[in-house]
Amino acid sequence: MRQDFPVIFIARIRVVLKYCPCCIADKPEEDFYLRKESQGRAASLSSWCRRCIQTKASKRDFSPGEQALRNAKHRAKEKGLPYDLDDHRAEIIRRVLAGCELSGIPFTIAGARDWDSPSIDRIRPAGGYVLSNVRIILWCLNSLFGYWGEGNAEFAVRAWLARKD
Repeated sequence: MRQDFPVIFIARIRVVLKYCPCCIADKPEEDFYLRKESQGRAASLSSWCRRCIQTKASKRDFSPGEQALRNAKHRAKEKGLPYDLDDHRAEIIRRVLAGCELSGIPFTIAGARDWDSPSIDRIRPAGGYVLSNVRIILWCLNSLFGYWGEGNAEFAVRAWLARKD
């Protein structure tokens, strides 16, 4: 169901306004992003205007491991798991800068998530995101382990490499 927005007419052209709580202003709805339909919800306009979203994105902290920490904290809260990594932020960043703890491959830090982005892996999934239960590995490895487990992933990769040679 569409919200009712104020409507003004400029030179006989209908302009629908929407309020941006970030810049505290009514703006034409064209200044807002259209969010796609998801999880049974209809398409809708973003809460903030495009300019505010772009300004926020340009100020993001892209220091090593920060996004991985934010994602881990969100998942821990969502799943009701223990989380203490904020207390060990410097240690996590040092480990990110050292590269993947399993392969030794250095991480790509800036930009969108890619196969070689840092990912916080829970060694024992039920153990949560506590320093003694996490390792910093490649996102592609964490994705592989998360679905099939480390043992199955290793078996499949070894078999693939044996056939490749």
